[in-house]
Amino acid sequence: MGMGKTVLFAAVAMLAALGATASASGADAKSCTAELQRMIDGASANGGGRVNVPKGDHFVRCLILKSGVELHLESGARLIGSRNPDDYIVDLSGTSCSERVLQRRYNAIIRIIGGRDISIVGEPGSEIYGRNCYDAAGEEGYRGPHAITAFAATNLVLRGCTVRAAGNYSFYARDCSNVTVVDMAVHGGHDGLDFFCCRNVLVEKSRLFSGDDCVAGYGNVGLVVRDCEVNTSCSLFRVGGTGVLVENCHGSAPGVNPHRWWLTPEEKRLETTPAGAGRHNTLSVFTHFSNKSVSVPSSNVVFRNCRFSGVDRVVHYNMSGNELWQSGKGLADLTFDNVVVEDALLPLAAYGAHETPLRLTARNCVFTFRKPVAALVRGAYVCEIDFDNVTVKGVEGPAMLNWGGGEPKLKFKSVEGVPARANDAVGQFECDPI
Repeated sequence: MGMGKTVLFAAVAMLAALGATASASGADAKSCTAELQRMIDGASANGGGRVNVPKGDHFVRCLILKSGVELHLESGARLIGSRNPDDYIVDLSGTSCSERVLQRRYNAIIRIIGGRDISIVGEPGSEIYGRNCYDAAGEEGYRGPHAITAFAATNLVLRGCTVRAAGNYSFYARDCSNVTVVDMAVHGGHDGLDFFCCRNVLVEKSRLFSGDDCVAGYGNVGLVVRDCEVNTSCSLFRVGGTGVLVENCHGSAPGVNPHRWWLTPEEKRLETTPAGAGRHNTLSVFTHFSNKSVSVPSSNVVFRNCRFSGVDRVVHYNMSGNELWQSGKGLADLTFDNVVVEDALLPLAAYGAHETPLRLTARNCVFTFRKPVAALVRGAYVCEIDFDNVTVKGVEGPAMLNWGGGEPKLKFKSVEGVPARANDAVGQFECDPI
């Protein structure tokens, strides 16, 4: 990144005053935010540099990273967020930001607003701990601050970071370009990694064990996720945009961490989630994500060399009108290349957009279902299903039950377990929103 000198954040004396545990009485009031922010500001003002956070527990409220700065968490360093959601309200008058950035729902432990050449690096054994911060005035009446948010940043790197129990998303990025996330670990919280209207994003070699979607976002151009392990109690990938590639990824169900919406009000307020609480089933491998306010189309979405097991759905694409987050541009094409999905529960949902019929392609794939389903695909506005060397187990009926939008062209070669036939459906199309 061409950074300058290293700035050491020396917090040994402060740690002695704060105590060593996140639950220590009064610890939040004695945060080291001001000193750490001073180090960040000084590094950026001097042309960039690295701010080291040494081993130990460091209680923080909201930190704002700036151009040219690497926030470096040494082994054993923990940034521990406040449990008071009002601690994340900061004065942003000195920044150039949109009204969106000022909304309470985008509060975070670490905020990046504009700037370039910014990184967060975590050595093994370090972490950012959100403590499941509860906010009655937050999103959905309980979601607290994110762990990390970034708006309109360029050349952004997250390397080796571990985020645990974020009050909302572990990482939220909007209108950013050249974003790299490598060797990141997510444990619990809500969404893992979210990218909205970003360009040139790479996520690799990460373990995303989130409560909500593992990787999500819409309106992206060039999003690559590879060599990752994913686990969730929602959708493994809820994405939309142009040029989306998921490669060499493995996902299993059920979710280790619960979807926090399904916790009781009392459980949502706790710092530690009780064992066995909430809902844990994994809803889908792929859920399409689009918004009517975004003009970027969804096309060239590819899953390659992946294996998933135990999910409810392989595909959840539903433009029939009852899903808020599938209300924008339709999906033009979806490809599975050398993908195995075992023990799925429900047929693929593929209700496309009339102006953008879907082309569904599968090459060298296996799809199996844990109990018999009436068709492989249920949907409408599918212009083509192109299967080559595909094995299907557990389907009792045709390749597709079609609710309209024209007769799909079926191109089947070396396909076992499902006939190359699309039957007209009877009754109203029904598909529960995700």
